[in-house]
Amino acid sequence: MEFNALWYNALRFCAALCELEGKQDRQQHLLELAEKTKQSFLDTFLNEYGYLYDYVDGNMIDWSVRPNMIFPVAFDYSPLSQDQKKKVLVEKYGISEDHLVVKAEGATNNRFSSAVLNRVVTIE
Repeated sequence: MEFNALWYNALRFCAALCELEGKQDRQQHLLELAEKTKQSFLDTFLNEYGYLYDYVDGNMIDWSVRPNMIFPVAFDYSPLSQDQKKKVLVEKYGISEDHLVVKAEGATNNRFSSAVLNRVVTIE
């Protein structure tokens, strides 16, 4: 699951680099691949309860909760929406919404501290 999320993140990151370089054709191609990857990720790994399967191999589906599920939540470019990210954190990791810190739009500093168990997660 995390490799698929990482691939989506990489495609979107490369598309952003192409935008900076003015390579619109390449950027568009990468964005199209990223959209297909995102839809495939959601269709494959997002279950009916709103959180993620650990892995899917044909008919074999692993419902285990493992730390790797945090990767799609943490990536700059995630196939998950903000609501889906929160659901993964709250439902599967037991992190209460009181411990979520919303990143200010346009903020560039992701560092913060918390006296509350040091279990604060940034949601963009």
